[in-house]
Amino acid sequence: MLSHLVLRHALRNWVALKSLKHTSFEENNAPLTHASDDYRVEYKAKFRAPDNKRAQVDIVITSEGYIGVGLETRARVAQRLAVKNLRDGYAAGFEPCEQNVQKFMVFLGSGVSGPTRD
Repeated sequence: MLSHLVLRHALRNWVALKSLKHTSFEENNAPLTHASDDYRVEYKAKFRAPDNKRAQVDIVITSEGYIGVGLETRARVAQRLAVKNLRDGYAAGFEPCEQNVQKFMVFLGSGVSGPTRD
C-alpha cells in the first residue's frame, strides 16, 4: 500500500526540481471527505495556473494508498471555448486506483508542464 507520505515527498521533490514559475502548488493533509464518497482522502495536492494557458491538476491519495487525478475543470474548458458549461466536475482524470509512483510522476509532468514550459 502506498503511503500519502511517499507521494507527498515525491511531489515536493518534483516541484523543487521544476522550479514552477507560473503554477502554484498547494497541499492539504486533512481534506474533507464527503459522506457519499467510496473512499477516504488522506492527502490532496493542487497545481493551479493563474491563466487558462496551463491545465489545473488535482491529486488525491486515499487511506488505501490509491491515487486519483482530476485534470482541468469543465468550467475552465468551457471558458476557453466560450461555451456554456452544463455540469460541474473535471474534464478528464481518473478515480483513485493503484499506481506506480515513478510512472505517475512522469504522467504528472506531462500534465503540469505541458507544451508551455515554466
